Amino acid sequence: MNKKLIFIAVGAGLVTFVAISASVYFLTPKAAPIMAGDPNQLEALEASKTSQTDQSNMPDAKSLLSGGDYVRRNLTETQLKSLIFEARDNIKAYKNKLEDLKIREERLQMAQGVLRKDIEELSKLRIELASAVTTLKDEREKLEQSLIKVDENEVNNLQQLAAAYDKMDPLAAGKILLSMSQSQSGRSNDDAVKILFYMTERVKAEVLASIAETEPGISAYYCSELKQVVVKD
Repeated sequence: MNKKLIFIAVGAGLVTFVAISASVYFLTPKAAPIMAGDPNQLEALEASKTSQTDQSNMPDAKSLLSGGDYVRRNLTETQLKSLIFEARDNIKAYKNKLEDLKIREERLQMAQGVLRKDIEELSKLRIELASAVTTLKDEREKLEQSLIKVDENEVNNLQQLAAAYDKMDPLAAGKILLSMSQSQSGRSNDDAVKILFYMTERVKAEVLASIAETEPGISAYYCSELKQVVVKD
């Protein structure tokens, strides 16, 4: 920002110098062409030489910019005021531009801060989302593992077995299913639950009640697992 201020200040000085130099140049009287034998023109030539001698004593650019004697002799008060006002207007315009640049820079910094904050929030959300997806996958795998799936080729056999159990005494049916569950194979538990799944609601309730009299834990297990049975199409 300091370099910008220096460039703008130098530019304003150059503009003012060029404006004053141009005014001096155009306001300085020019010598007219000399005709042979014309005494008036001879006098004009002498005056021109005198003017050139005066110009040799012209002050430098620093004197012009500071309002030296030469400028005061050759420029009217109105012209000087006009140049001063013009220079002030240019300086004011450059100051306004500096203010605008400063405001834009502040806004840009604010926007960059907001953008960085948004990026950080998005990064956090991405991490949270990845964690949630991982958790969801784990839960889905657990659910898949807990399901008791009935294949299409098992349906007919299970329905026939369930019909046979419906005709048995609930206490006897419960003992058979309990014996299946007390074996070491997990598949026996699944088979017992599948048979219960296809039994009629009334008989199913009586069988579960008979099992609960001796093995309430297994009866509760059956009730829980019946909700996990899924029939594949």
